[in-house]
Amino acid sequence: MADLTSNILAVIVLYQKTVEKSRSFQSIKALHERGMDILIYDNSPSSQNVADSLYYQHEPGNAGVSGAYNFAARKAREMGKEWLWLLDDDTLVDAEFLNQAWAFIEDREPLQLFVPKVYSHNQLLSPFRLDRSFPFRLEHINTGTHSLRRFRPINSGMLISLKAFEKAGGYSTELPLDFSDIEFTDRLAKVLPQFHVSAIRFEQQFSGDEKPPLGKAKQRFAKYLKAASVYSKKAAFPRNVQKQALRRALRLSLQYFSPYFITLYYQTSFRP
Repeated sequence: MADLTSNILAVIVLYQKTVEKSRSFQSIKALHERGMDILIYDNSPSSQNVADSLYYQHEPGNAGVSGAYNFAARKAREMGKEWLWLLDDDTLVDAEFLNQAWAFIEDREPLQLFVPKVYSHNQLLSPFRLDRSFPFRLEHINTGTHSLRRFRPINSGMLISLKAFEKAGGYSTELPLDFSDIEFTDRLAKVLPQFHVSAIRFEQQFSGDEKPPLGKAKQRFAKYLKAASVYSKKAAFPRNVQKQALRRALRLSLQYFSPYFITLYYQTSFRP
């Protein structure tokens, strides 16, 4: 695996969390000690001190994951890397994933996107099924090669060739977080019809599984709606994006016994 790790730039996106408290960093720290380069992209308001062996970029304006991954791709190109490993700050990684990816690369398989099975609370988050711009969680997905038009991975865990990343045009800066993975893979699917799903399992703390205080939930939903509005203008089936946003508004209204969410939904423009 040495040849692969030396040819990868792993990027971990942080927000108001130290490097040492990042589950992603802790779980790939040994790979870094064996030669894999890691870029820490910190969207927190204040910078932090990190080990000299790590690459560190502080963005107090919070460019989201999209800005982080685009920066990482430029850095990888500058460093002469061929692969980019996308991670958030709270994914528990199994390094065996890279061994499996390397086996495919050594066999000269024409695949340029490898993803793990990502779970949260024993539910499969990624890959998920995408049907007419509407995402559906799966109970199970077979290990092996799948159509990128039918199934999609979430951002965290993606191991993608830099060539494919650049050919797809990178991430949209209009979508810093929500819908960023779907919109990116919409374009990626046009140039990369298939991807490989590893048998390896990652664990992630998914923000959608938590119940934050009402004030924070309002802020989070406002950002989500803004992203839904942007993505609906790019999606092949914009009405389904709008329906997805409506479902979330209704769920949150019932969850918090607040009319705020459904009111904000009807105030949001989904027109082209």
